[in-house]
Amino acid sequence: MAVPQHIFIDTSEWEELGFGKDKLLEHLMMHIEGGRVVLHTTSLTIKEVRERVRRVTDQYDREHRQAANTGAKVGLQPAIRNPINTDSIVAEFEEFLRRASALVHDLVNIDLGEIVRRRFAYEPPFSSSKRNEWEDALAGFALHAWAVENQLKIIVISKDGDWGAMGKALETLEIQRLAQVISEAERERAEESEAEQDFLDKLYENLSRNRGVLEHRIKLAFEGLEGIVDDRIEDEAEVEGIYVGRLVLAIEEAAVVYADLETGYGEISVPGEVRLRADATYGDDGSMIWNSEDGVGWYDDVVKRSIEENMSFEVMCEVQLEGDEFEIVQVDIGARILLVSVHDEESGGSLRLLNR
Repeated sequence: MAVPQHIFIDTSEWEELGFGKDKLLEHLMMHIEGGRVVLHTTSLTIKEVRERVRRVTDQYDREHRQAANTGAKVGLQPAIRNPINTDSIVAEFEEFLRRASALVHDLVNIDLGEIVRRRFAYEPPFSSSKRNEWEDALAGFALHAWAVENQLKIIVISKDGDWGAMGKALETLEIQRLAQVISEAERERAEESEAEQDFLDKLYENLSRNRGVLEHRIKLAFEGLEGIVDDRIEDEAEVEGIYVGRLVLAIEEAAVVYADLETGYGEISVPGEVRLRADATYGDDGSMIWNSEDGVGWYDDVVKRSIEENMSFEVMCEVQLEGDEFEIVQVDIGARILLVSVHDEESGGSLRLLNR
């Protein structure tokens, strides 16, 4: 067996992965248990994830209350939803680390003097505009110290520019997508069989041929999201619809994260970028009308506004290959609680798209 891939997942990526719920992590665990991947983290990162879970779930609950209040004003019955238990999410995250036998690095062996020097020299992860990146620096140098001692490289799973800068500055750190790591582990597993390698190649080839079908399925997935607007001027709003404009898929960067030659089933992660538009209706506070009998209010006049923004994404495609027949069975846009935040410069409002 080849040397396993050593990886670290940063706090923002843990959030995007649903703090342990995303399907990608199921495949990662399979390769961890198979000895093809080793998971690293730091005591500081665990603390940050705990704090991030609490912040995200508080925001989620707050926005649903706002949506319920808006619905009540127009006579809508609030949707029944299951409350989010912060402690259970943290427990699931920590259970994942336990099952993965994650190597937890403390901060005792880091070169604090070098970090301070970098801070005042504006060297990664610091810069003239980012002078307080202490958490990233501490975690990064804890990983760096271990990698130097063991003469290995650690793959950092992060889209954060600060980690990207550290990855260029420290030869022990390399930035990748999680899907790339899993795809490489899957290829290592498939190398044992020429037939399995041919099957992987067929999955890539057929996905490329079915680009149009995949784009359509992704568009439907995004348009099926719920939307909540938090606006500092109009206070609250109801999202009437979410629409997809420009959609760009990086098929050439797709990664097969699971393949079963026997059944012809595969799972492929595909990154891309999309232009989203949300049409929202705002009530005019000056024309609120209340019905004294049932206590329900509505707006006699409304203000409509569209909010648009570009966002990057990564979808999981479940596919089925049977002979010459190829089918995209399902498209999953992720397990994250808050998928994207869109800021409206005109009103100072922001849109949250929820995928539960």
